[in-house]
Amino acid sequence: MAIAAGPSVNHTLAIKGDGTLFAWGSNYDGQIGNNSEATPSYPVQVVGLGTPNTHPTTASLGYLSGVVGIAAGTNHSLAVLSNGQVCAWGDSYRGQLGNATQSIGTDSDFPILVSAATGSGTLTGIASVSAGGNHSVAVMPYQGAPLFFGWGDDTYGEVEGAAPATGPGQVAITTRLFPTLVHVDADADDDGLSDWQEYLHGTNPFNPDSNGDGILDGAAVAAGLDPLAPPPVLPPPDPNDHTPPQITITFPTVGITPL
Repeated sequence: MAIAAGPSVNHTLAIKGDGTLFAWGSNYDGQIGNNSEATPSYPVQVVGLGTPNTHPTTASLGYLSGVVGIAAGTNHSLAVLSNGQVCAWGDSYRGQLGNATQSIGTDSDFPILVSAATGSGTLTGIASVSAGGNHSVAVMPYQGAPLFFGWGDDTYGEVEGAAPATGPGQVAITTRLFPTLVHVDADADDDGLSDWQEYLHGTNPFNPDSNGDGILDGAAVAAGLDPLAPPPVLPPPDPNDHTPPQITITFPTVGITPL
């Protein structure tokens, strides 16, 4: 069992021991997840997954199950499912639901799946979630190293960890409609690749030389090499080859003082 409350104490979520989810409190933006924006006076069960931008009946949705983690934002809610997917519902004014097809600014009164970091497909492999006022963060274990994905309001760098760039010819990105990989500088194996870069290259964050070629993964990437390419295999010597080795001696032609 687990419980989570929104940072402005607007609503509360609670997981039962059987993996079902209940919510109560303010429901102005559908953050209770009962396929309505009416505020109930008692805990209600969160309905099942639906399709973004649709108006399903409660009976067709059923009820959410397999919930293993939850988080409550100011006016949105998050849940981690037992299959590693994440769903969200409530206010989407700043993209905090993380679904690339959900109309920006359109609330969802029922859970919808969070998109993958590419904007298509579904975010998977998630272990836990956290919700800020208008942004969301998910943690993905990658070969033992934690990676962070964020979406929603990024006005002050809440999602990417740094304030968006502004200046001549630049436009600040202040809303992330679907998850983006947070660039945390942790480097578990000290090979010159941050853990998030290891994820992008498919290398092992706890092995500085993933392919065993004697070159650190970071140095390989910097040199334009594939850190996962198998090292070259030299042919074994031919035992029947008795050709003597050729030795070439080159004498220096400069810097020699005659005796």
